[in-house]
Amino acid sequence: MEQKGLVKSLERHGFALFHSLPAEKRMLFREQLHFACRNTTDHYNLGVAWATAGDLDKAVASWKQAADGEPRIAEAVFNLALAAEQRGDLASARKFYNQYLQSLEEGAEEAQQVKEHLTSLGT
Repeated sequence: MEQKGLVKSLERHGFALFHSLPAEKRMLFREQLHFACRNTTDHYNLGVAWATAGDLDKAVASWKQAADGEPRIAEAVFNLALAAEQRGDLASARKFYNQYLQSLEEGAEEAQQVKEHLTSLGT
C-alpha cells in the first residue's frame, strides 16, 4: 500500500482497516506506521511478511532478531536455514539447520528429516 493511500485509508476507516487485514499485511502495515516490534514473535511474523512480499533480505534481518531474542523462536532459525540454502550459502544453511536440531526433542520425526536433509547438503 502506497504511503499516500495508507494515510487516506486510515483517515477514512481508522484502525478497523488494520484489524481486518491478514496477519502478513498487518505486520507490513505496522512497519509502514513505524510501530516497533514488541517481542520476538513480532520479529518472526514481520520476517514471514517480508518473505511473503518477496523481500528475503528484510525477512532474514527480522528472523535473525527473532532467533537471537528471548524467548528464542526455533522456527526463525529454520527459516534462516531455508533462506541461506535458497541463496546458495550452504555453510550457513548447515549451521542454522544444526541450531534448529538442538531445539527439537530427542527422537522427533522432524529431527530425522532435518538430519537427512543435512546429509544431502554434504559438508
